[in-house]
Amino acid sequence: MNLIVLGLALQACSTPALAAEASVIGASAEAAMPASVAWSVTDRAIINKAKTRSLANDSGTDGWGLEYVSLRSLHLDGLPLVATRLKIHARHLKFAAWHYVGTDTALGLSAFAGTTSRLDRSSSIFPKKTKAQYAGVELALVQGENWRLRGDVFYQGGWGGRSLEADAIRMTNGEPAKARGLRATLEVPVAESGAMLSLVADVGPKALAPGEPVHHRRQLGLGLTASF
Repeated sequence: MNLIVLGLALQACSTPALAAEASVIGASAEAAMPASVAWSVTDRAIINKAKTRSLANDSGTDGWGLEYVSLRSLHLDGLPLVATRLKIHARHLKFAAWHYVGTDTALGLSAFAGTTSRLDRSSSIFPKKTKAQYAGVELALVQGENWRLRGDVFYQGGWGGRSLEADAIRMTNGEPAKARGLRATLEVPVAESGAMLSLVADVGPKALAPGEPVHHRRQLGLGLTASF
């Protein structure tokens, strides 16, 4: 599989790559948060600055792309209390290669990794910065704007599997639960509303309670994602 990715990348390099850079401040920054990563409700509430840099090359039959995303919280007067006491900085790197296997249908392989640092300045436990890493490899089949089927192996850092105090600090900082395993996702757009209906099945260890060992679990979920 690694040789296939390398071959696609080398073949795509025969044509010039396109570079792009963008910065967003405000509620629109949430759109830049990578969908392959687990984000807590706190993360989504306080991230309001995003910077993306990308390099892509598409020959028409295949291509490759490299993307870097930086996400931060802002600390300005007038922001809600949660946004002023919590601090977050996430860095995300992703490499992807794809090949078109039919009309509007593409097969893609990608690898991503990143780290997120968080701090709750007014923590009643102990104000301390924590860091959580994540990584994954994903295989996807995309049929234009109609549907997307993804399968991935992932690791998500977060609270869980530590002492009660250490996990409590990470939870206060807004970290998601620690997890790793295999995941399959089917995404289908809902009419012309811009919303996306998803069916997710995953299996592997996941933290269920602070201060306790990470437990193996099987999970099936239905979700709806929409932009406002």
